Amino acid sequence: MTRLGWFGMCWMMLCLGDAHASGRLQAALISSADKAIAPRIVPVLHGREYLVQEDVLHVPDALPLGSQWGIYRPGRSFPLTEHDHVAGDPSASPFWGMLPVARATVIGHTTQGSRLSIEDGIQEVRAGDYLLARTETPLLSLR
Repeated sequence: MTRLGWFGMCWMMLCLGDAHASGRLQAALISSADKAIAPRIVPVLHGREYLVQEDVLHVPDALPLGSQWGIYRPGRSFPLTEHDHVAGDPSASPFWGMLPVARATVIGHTTQGSRLSIEDGIQEVRAGDYLLARTETPLLSLR
């Protein structure tokens, strides 16, 4: 069994919330391995740092047409022990807290990957944000 420590457990309880409470995106805790293979938003609009609901998003991966995704931004890394954490290198941590940004649906494909439409958002989407498959199963329930 792995230990996240007191701070990690508190973060999970505060951020993950109850996924049954609403259709909103919930924060996620994922492994560094899952983060490394998650599709990422690529920049396509010249001179624009932020993308909003009217914009079409692009990812270099071929995703199933109509599939729904949560868009997330890395928050804090969580080492299992003090020895797992390399000073100055949070990428060495085995877990990441991912903060929700928006929800999107795959609307088409191009020769460079997939096109997505933003359904709704908490924040503007940035190039480099991560896609995680949406699920109806709660990660953690506090009730």
